[in-house]
Amino acid sequence: MPERNQKTVIEISKSEIERIINEIKHSENFKEYENNISLHVTFEGQILNIKYPKYYSRELYKEIDNIATQIYLTVYEEKNILEYQIIED
Repeated sequence: MPERNQKTVIEISKSEIERIINEIKHSENFKEYENNISLHVTFEGQILNIKYPKYYSRELYKEIDNIATQIYLTVYEEKNILEYQIIED
């Protein structure tokens, strides 16, 4: 069980959602997955840009202050919602 799990959800404009999705889709390491299962693997310091069936995500796995940390930025095409989540193990 994570020691700390913080999630923030904010409403942003449709144009901001489109801009973020465009950045994710046009990144060098963009991947598309057919299931909604998050990777939960370690790519130390590398930002992963992923399209899951229901959302787009930027994911970072990094050790911060000697704590394994996962950071997720998630946006949905059909919603004006941005989710930001930090999980420290």
